[in-house]
Amino acid sequence: MASKGETDLSGDFGPQIEETIQHGFASVMIAMGYDLGLFDVIAELSVPNSSEEIAAAAGMKERYIREWLGAMVTAKIVSIDSTGDKYFLQANRVPYLTKGGSCNKSYAASLLVNLTKDGFEKVKASFPTEGPAGTSYDDYPGRSDHTAKFGNRWIKNHLVNSFIPLFPELKNQLETGITVIDLGCGKGASTCALARAFPRSTFHGVDYLEVNCQGAKRQAEEESLKNCKFSAGDISKLPDDISGNFQYAFMNNVFHDLAHPMTCLAEIKRILGPGGLLSIIDCHGYSAIKDNIDRVPAAVNLYSASLLGCLPLSLGAGGVGLGAMCGVEKITEIVTSAGFEMLQSGLVPEFRSYRHYFHCKVA
Repeated sequence: MASKGETDLSGDFGPQIEETIQHGFASVMIAMGYDLGLFDVIAELSVPNSSEEIAAAAGMKERYIREWLGAMVTAKIVSIDSTGDKYFLQANRVPYLTKGGSCNKSYAASLLVNLTKDGFEKVKASFPTEGPAGTSYDDYPGRSDHTAKFGNRWIKNHLVNSFIPLFPELKNQLETGITVIDLGCGKGASTCALARAFPRSTFHGVDYLEVNCQGAKRQAEEESLKNCKFSAGDISKLPDDISGNFQYAFMNNVFHDLAHPMTCLAEIKRILGPGGLLSIIDCHGYSAIKDNIDRVPAAVNLYSASLLGCLPLSLGAGGVGLGAMCGVEKITEIVTSAGFEMLQSGLVPEFRSYRHYFHCKVA
C-alpha cells in the first residue's frame, strides 16, 4: 500500500503498459500524418471521403493511405462514417491536428519521431560507462528545423501580442529604442518578430549554428528588416567589443541546452549595460523528479525529448548536462548566483509547458 503522498502502483500493470505502448505507436502515425499533411487534406475535404478519394486529393498511394487510416481510426483520431468506407475529422480535432490549427499538437509527435530517428542509437551508445560522453549537433541534421516547429507558433501568435505587454516598462523601452540580443536565435523567428514590432530598437541574433544564422539572414532580407543582424557564435565566448552594448537579452528554449551555463551567464552579464534585463524562457518543471509527478502534465514528453537531444548534446560538449527538466529551483539558483536579481517568474501564457524567468543585472 502506498504511504501518504505516494501513488499506489501495486495494481495490475498489464492494461497500463499496453495502453502506453499503443499510444506510442499512435504518436508515430500522428507524426506521419503531420509531416505528410494528411490531416490538412482530410480537413479540407470537409465531408467523409473514401481512402481512394483522400489519396487522390493528397497525391499519394491509396494502399499506404488506407493502412494509415486504419491506425488513426482505431486510435480514435480520425472518424469513420456509418458505411464503414469513408473517413473524416471531427470538428473538435481539426485545430489540434492540422498544421494551421490554433491548438496544433501533432507537431510534437513529429518532433519526437525525428529526434528518435536522429539520436536514438547515438544516445543508446552513450549509456554504458565505457561509451561516448554524448552526442554532437552533427548527429541531428534536422534538429533546428524540427525544434523550430515547437516554438515558432507561439512566437508568431503571442511573443509580441501578449508576452511583451506583460512587462510595460520593457515594452516602453522597446518602443522608445534599445539594443537587444537574442541568444540562441535559431533561424531568426523571435528576432525578426521583435524587429518587425519595434522598429526603433535594434536586434542582434546569435546562434551556435552557421546554418541557422544564414536562414535568419534570409528571413530578415525577405521582410526587408533593417534593424536586425545575425552572427554565428558561442554564448560562452561572445565578442570582446560588445561589453555593455545591450539593454535586453532574450533567450528562448536555450538555457537548459547550455553546456557551461555559469560561463554563459558571465558573458551575458558582461554585454548588458547597467540595469540590463534578461528573459529566460525554458521548460517548466521542478528539479526533483518526485515533484513532477502529476504536477507537470508535459513531464514525460520533456524528460524524453531531453534524453534524446538536450542532455547528450550538453554532456557530449563536456558540459554539466542540465537537461530540459533541470527545473525552476536549479535555474533560479544558477542565474541568481551569476549576479542577476529575479524580478518575476511564472508560466508563459499560451505556452504553459514553459516558464519565464525575468531578471535584472546586478551591478
